[in-house]
Amino acid sequence: MGFLGRSFINDLEQAVDQYVVYRDILVETALEFELYLAITQGTYKSNFQRKLTQMIINRNQVKLLIVDAESEVIVQWID
Repeated sequence: MGFLGRSFINDLEQAVDQYVVYRDILVETALEFELYLAITQGTYKSNFQRKLTQMIINRNQVKLLIVDAESEVIVQWID
């Protein structure tokens, strides 16, 4: 999910919905994988600091993986 669409909220809705579906599948099939939503550091700084975004992420218990897109390195894991 690149969050490059015309509306950040629509992109967020799609990403969170997909995350929840995948998480439910992992739970139902008893697979013990940790699921994270990977986003770039720029997207995290520009959009995921908003109160509305934080509320949605927290309510849906979305774990985040923050990546530096240029160096292709994981910057932060957020549970």
